Amino acid sequence: MTSSSDLQQPPHHQAIMNALDAAQMIRVKSVLVFDGDRRILTVRKRGSQYYQLPGGKPEKEESACQTVVREVVEELGVTIDPDDLDYLGAFLGAAVNEAGCPVESEVFVMRVDGDFSVYPHAEIEEVRWWNVEEALECAQISAQIRTQFLPKLAGKKRYSFFLGASPGSVTELPDQVYQLGNRLARDGHALIYGGGKTGLMGRISDGFYNCGGRVTGVTIRKLVEREIANPDVSVLVVAESMAQRKRMLMRYAEVIVVLPGGIGTLDEFYEAWALKYLGCIDAELVLVNVNGFWDTLLKLIDVQMQCGFISRKKREMVRIVDDIDDL
Repeated sequence: MTSSSDLQQPPHHQAIMNALDAAQMIRVKSVLVFDGDRRILTVRKRGSQYYQLPGGKPEKEESACQTVVREVVEELGVTIDPDDLDYLGAFLGAAVNEAGCPVESEVFVMRVDGDFSVYPHAEIEEVRWWNVEEALECAQISAQIRTQFLPKLAGKKRYSFFLGASPGSVTELPDQVYQLGNRLARDGHALIYGGGKTGLMGRISDGFYNCGGRVTGVTIRKLVEREIANPDVSVLVVAESMAQRKRMLMRYAEVIVVLPGGIGTLDEFYEAWALKYLGCIDAELVLVNVNGFWDTLLKLIDVQMQCGFISRKKREMVRIVDDIDDL
């Protein structure tokens, strides 16, 4: 006889069960080492089946670079020159050895030529070099390496979309948004967005996900409980507040795209613009003026410029396009 616990949970219940709590965030600093044969260096910790990058958690008052240098000495027994480290970026994913925890990985790249002899130390059981093509296909390689770090090196981008949780009144727009997600996913790009399943927000996510793209949703507990969170994502992270949710959507994106939406979309647009001007984020900021939707906003911005509240330099930080196909 089948018990109720054996029955398949509804999608929204699966979203709650599989969601990662941002309060449990693990922060690590690591290095992606390449050699002259286009191989990458990985380590496997004792008791784990997964291969990761050398690195670990920072100690008090350490910079990210200092953490990497120290961890490489501890794990591999070799001293590296911090001047050889190039910053790749900060990435959000699921921890491989701490179930249920999200992880922020700040990653550096280091290229080595000739002999680079390393051996396992401390908790490291195995050191292994992988051809890039082999690593991309191996399930024992951490998902962040396969789906985030290596694609970033190959020029692929992470897109964050600010857009409505409602479909709006323009009948063709939801399908256009879905097709945009399809196209960006086919090109190898990834999505980080607000985690919802309704309206334009749901369509951009489905467009990416149904085409095999990586989708990271960032939501809040209240939306999960109201069954608005989308279970069809690669990773779902539950932020502690709307403010933290916005910060995460902006921190982990290379391109921020603003499509038609309401109050939340306007709030996100202006905050991203302000943070970009202050140098807190580096993402490209794109406002898509579909069917003239943002014409009134652009007139307001012109008035703010004329009255001396927005400089030309600030205005030029926002790229305006008139059509979704222009992305």
